[in-house]
Amino acid sequence: MKRLSIVLLLTAFGLCSCSSANRRHLGTWNSAGADNKTTVTFAEKKITVQRPDGTSAGQYSIDYGKKPIWLDIVTDANQPYKCIMEFIGDEAFQAVCTERDTRPSGFTTAEDVMLFRKQTAKD
Repeated sequence: MKRLSIVLLLTAFGLCSCSSANRRHLGTWNSAGADNKTTVTFAEKKITVQRPDGTSAGQYSIDYGKKPIWLDIVTDANQPYKCIMEFIGDEAFQAVCTERDTRPSGFTTAEDVMLFRKQTAKD
């Protein structure tokens, strides 16, 4: 019985720890490329993308259980995107997205990889 209690306690602690880690994408992120001035804002299940040519919005789902992380986006114009993303420390992530039915498998093609940095109060 004591062993079961410890396992349940550790499991509950693990779930609580994961839930905050699974929210690390929330907030506003700026593209790191000099020629690509894109800002992405993740709110609860809603995404907004601002580019020099306009703003688009939609819904997203994210699966931290996959390696790399799976990100699925459907814009308000009903355009689906399948993405993978990977955090680089606490202040940046890289992502690759496609409009195809197949998800990208890695971050190998440099021109397809987007790098984003967490927006700070100075930005």
